[in-house]
Amino acid sequence: MHKSPIRRTLKSVFSAATAFASHARRSQVGMEQARYRRGQVAKGPLTSTDFGRMKEVNDAGNALISDDAFQSAPIEERQRRVKKLLERMVERGLVQKGTVRYNRMQQIFTFHYSCGVAGGFILNSQVKKN
Repeated sequence: MHKSPIRRTLKSVFSAATAFASHARRSQVGMEQARYRRGQVAKGPLTSTDFGRMKEVNDAGNALISDDAFQSAPIEERQRRVKKLLERMVERGLVQKGTVRYNRMQQIFTFHYSCGVAGGFILNSQVKKN
């Protein structure tokens, strides 16, 4: 049985569209999501020491970010300050070395605590003060 030319053309267009759509999905965002999921696997049950270390990083980051001078600074300055804070946390062993990343589009620093749990700090505050 012979296929009609219309059917062959539709099949060809469908194949091209499917190939294009599957190629378009493999973007940098997809790779970042896969990297994030891999980082979510903790190395075992979390201990009170792990929670204490995570709290120490969070407290330092939140104190920096909630400061009015930080919020009024340009984004480049905020980025520099948070990066410096996270570098100090890496030196102290509270954040895993090599896991600190900055997403320019979302203006967020992501990292992994020493226990393997992923964390992050958003530089551009969405909360408006009254």
